Amino acid sequence: MRMEMNVNWKTSAVAIFCLGGAATGSYLFYLDFTDAGALGKGAPLAQVERFEERVKRKAASTFVWTNIKPAQKLFRRESVQTGQGSSALVRFNDGTVLELRENSLVVIDDLQNLTNNFLKGSMILHQASGDSNVTVGADGQAKVQTLSAQLLTPPVATDFFISGDARQEVQFTWKLRKESLSPPSTPSPISSPTVQVSSDPAFEKFTVAGDSKLSLKAGKYFWRVMRDQEAQSAVGNFSILHIEPPTLIWPSSKDLVEFFGESAVVEFRWLDRTRTTPRALTGARQGVHELEISTDADFKSLSQSKPINLQNHLLRLTGLSEGRYYWRIRSRFANLSVSSVTQDFIVTRATQVAIGLNSPLENTKVPEAATRFSWSDPFQDQSHDYLLELEALGEAGKAPLKEKVHAGTAITLKSIPPGPYRWRVRALAREQVIGESPWRKVSVERGTPIVLLTPQKSRELWHWDQPLPFKFSWNADPLVQDLGSEHEYQLEAAADANFTQSAVSLRTRENSVDHVLLKLTEGHHFWRVQILNHQGDVIKTSESSEFSFGLHPPLPFPASAQPENGISINPLDLETNPVLTWAEVPGAEAYELTIRQTIKADPAANSRSPASEKIWIKEVTRGHAFELKNPPEGTYFWSVRAIDRLKRPGEIMPEKKLLIDAGEPLDSPKALSKEVQ
Repeated sequence: MRMEMNVNWKTSAVAIFCLGGAATGSYLFYLDFTDAGALGKGAPLAQVERFEERVKRKAASTFVWTNIKPAQKLFRRESVQTGQGSSALVRFNDGTVLELRENSLVVIDDLQNLTNNFLKGSMILHQASGDSNVTVGADGQAKVQTLSAQLLTPPVATDFFISGDARQEVQFTWKLRKESLSPPSTPSPISSPTVQVSSDPAFEKFTVAGDSKLSLKAGKYFWRVMRDQEAQSAVGNFSILHIEPPTLIWPSSKDLVEFFGESAVVEFRWLDRTRTTPRALTGARQGVHELEISTDADFKSLSQSKPINLQNHLLRLTGLSEGRYYWRIRSRFANLSVSSVTQDFIVTRATQVAIGLNSPLENTKVPEAATRFSWSDPFQDQSHDYLLELEALGEAGKAPLKEKVHAGTAITLKSIPPGPYRWRVRALAREQVIGESPWRKVSVERGTPIVLLTPQKSRELWHWDQPLPFKFSWNADPLVQDLGSEHEYQLEAAADANFTQSAVSLRTRENSVDHVLLKLTEGHHFWRVQILNHQGDVIKTSESSEFSFGLHPPLPFPASAQPENGISINPLDLETNPVLTWAEVPGAEAYELTIRQTIKADPAANSRSPASEKIWIKEVTRGHAFELKNPPEGTYFWSVRAIDRLKRPGEIMPEKKLLIDAGEPLDSPKALSKEVQ
């Protein structure tokens, strides 16, 4: 019995020790992963200028490798590693460029120590004095080969842009080291240097650039300087990217845009035709794009010009009055400026009520489980009946689904069979159609909707001293969570429910984002989450939610106050002085009471003597009642406002009128007889 207890005791001790070790290790890993030192210490030595595929970095103070980001700063003793088919371009503060090839590893340090910290693979050092090829041999030692020729133009990893059937003329220039210009030691003649250009880094097939220039089509190219069948330089690389201007979808071909009110809201839509995938066009390679609107076909003067993201495919603009307009999208790249085909449209005032559709957007893919359809209320009172019509495309003769909504602007439909549809909304009055929206296409797919979790709808995140931390979060979707998926979330926030005013967005593969990353201004916001495919198309959209955050706004005035407005009080009828009271305001630390007094004119004085008015009392009190001590007769106007903990006065309560009147004086007594009693 004693032996069994002893064995159990030892087993428990071992289990506790193992669990404790696992917990300690997990905690230390967490500290390592979240170490602030992982962000780098001191001044940065270099910056990642370009990278292809996945490149990782590791700070000196951590064991955790993370993916390189565009324009990543690199600090002393940080490690950079490239994998199969990957490369990175690192520029040091003095202008030296490190070209890290695939399957390489280097620890960033001062340039004089860099080769000592080159642990694996190969790299090219581009310095003012010339280029060097650095490799790690089988003995683990870095070997430096000084190259005879230094490549000048095009610089390493340069991007050229072409459009249509154009070709890019590339001029190649290089510089030979001075020592390479010395006479040869052998009498055999040495040929002049030539430039070889190839789409293959191994140069199995190449073209010799005559006069050191070539006219090339789109693609990625490699080049080097050769002499007597020996490479004299490193292998440079550059890309020629084919850019096509977007196709304008709507409005086009003199489309008619009807509007109500002062000006039109026009939803411009386009299709991005760039053959290069958005994932490959990062940073400056994406170019700068603007949507331009003009009243003349030559765009001599612009009515509006707005920066756009081509992958969004949509922009809503307001402020267009009646007339004919022309619009185009103008794109600017490093060496190229292209414009789309110009389209024209007409804006006119509508003759009947137009209904604007909110969600789902045009050509959106929505889940079959539950889809919310919403629209605007042009009548501004939500008192009309609306009829939602959902029609299946490609099924001729099938009656559309119709759902009637009374005094509302949204409805959720469940269990819609998958397939393509179009939908619209009609406004009804006494069963007569008084307005309708245009048709909008939508596709129903299998799956569940995106549910927004935090911040909760209509949440107010006001603060007094320190901003309240919070995150945007939503349910994880299998489309994004599956390994290898190229889908991602897009979090959007804006000042209006249509996501047009001050809209900001952020793409992520996580289902939660700290609000600081979205860089929101304080105030009231709407937010939603979309799922995008690798081409940037919207696959799924959540409902929108709203919230407010920022410094607590000024406090409201008290909801009620006594005595009522216009009350007349005779102090002779009271046993105590009159008392003013008001409702407590949440968040108030004090109240400011202001009383204006109007005193009756003295009947014994000159009849032209006017009544006098002055501030009788202006006082700050912590309570919500105030006693009027021996108030003289007259007319009073009083008001209260709350003061918060930041000493800010709130809204002023509308003044209340109060009369203090003891009535007419008594008449003098009359004698009843001449005899004294």
